Amino acid sequence: MARFTAQELEWKACDATIVPGGYGGTAYADTIKALGERARCALMRAPLDYASPERGEVAIALLRVAAEGPQPRRGAILLNPGGPGDDGLFLALLFGRLWSDVRTDGAGAQFKELAQTCDLVGFSPRGTGAGTRLTCAARRPRSCSAASATRVASGRRRSACVRPTC
Repeated sequence: MARFTAQELEWKACDATIVPGGYGGTAYADTIKALGERARCALMRAPLDYASPERGEVAIALLRVAAEGPQPRRGAILLNPGGPGDDGLFLALLFGRLWSDVRTDGAGAQFKELAQTCDLVGFSPRGTGAGTRLTCAARRPRSCSAASATRVASGRRRSACVRPTC
């Protein structure tokens, strides 16, 4: 696991097309360009299966919007897209833009302070977005009817068979 836990990320300029779409009439590509050096991207390696790290690895895409200052940097906020299956790279761009441009009265002042003192990091969870794409074995549709003890046991056996293929 040391090859994963000891890795140093190489932050580089983001490809402007890494995040499709946009918000509020502005394409995310334009937001990346406008942020300049504040928007940086990296790939992080992670085990495909933490229980068996020798089975291979995946790349997790990260996008960081650096704190805009002038106050000293306090840390980073990792923004989770929820899921399942949602890409979260756009979250750093979205909140970086919204929090930087917010009015400074009321709660807006707190968001502005976060944008000034914290890096905002969005990521592509395993198998989504700009990271390693995963292909899993086809699964048979399941019935949504009441689960019996036999059906639960069968589902556990089926999961144990499918897990090694993903």
